[in-house]
Amino acid sequence: MAKQKKTPKNKAEDSVMYKAAAALVILCIGFFLLQFIGRQYGLVEKYDAFNAAFKWIAICGGALTVAGIVTAICGKGLTRKIAAAAAIAIGAIAISALLLFLFWYEPIGYLYFFLIAGCVLYLISLLYPKEFTTIAALATAAGAVFYLHGRQQEASTTTLILYVLVALANVLVLLITMKAAKKDGKIIRKGKVIRVFSGKAGPMPLYLAVTVLGACILVALIFGGTFAYYCTYAAAAALFIAACYYTIRLD
Repeated sequence: MAKQKKTPKNKAEDSVMYKAAAALVILCIGFFLLQFIGRQYGLVEKYDAFNAAFKWIAICGGALTVAGIVTAICGKGLTRKIAAAAAIAIGAIAISALLLFLFWYEPIGYLYFFLIAGCVLYLISLLYPKEFTTIAALATAAGAVFYLHGRQQEASTTTLILYVLVALANVLVLLITMKAAKKDGKIIRKGKVIRVFSGKAGPMPLYLAVTVLGACILVALIFGGTFAYYCTYAAAAALFIAACYYTIRLD
């Protein structure tokens, strides 16, 4: 019997499955490594060995990340994509190693969060429209800052800086959405057409997400850590509602 040729649609679906499976494998491996580090790095007799290892991982990983970025900028086609993906992956490992080298095993809880958030956002980017990925990224970043603030008596300098960064990201998304709304959901960047939103949803979900998260940032800054903690749930609720909306209204 002759083999049936795969259509572009089938190939795209297979590609999504492989990428999703790879993300889940990375998530499991990351969990295992973080648990192993958490158990071993805190032991006095193993501290020096782990600390030296993280130092060299950070140095070598940083050098490889720079090389990957240069290759991604100068390369073309598949080479550029592979170099960009490698630079992101190795850069994440290098930064994690640097944090563990500088702050002992204390950052492990935060590394768990970034590992889960990164994998989940990547899966969302594979399965949902770009605008929902943007909303999910904003809600995740804002929720993390709200949670961090909720654990403090007063907002620390680091927390305030993170608030400013999230607020700037909100403003940037708002401006891009407003610009795209005038051109059927698209913007033109260096001759390349980039679709910001599409389909039945339009710009409204982006506007609502930016408004809700912006209001939560103001509430948290004005009323302090207790309200910031509850804003974490508001960010999660906004993300859940958006997920339901895009799941039902997928084109």
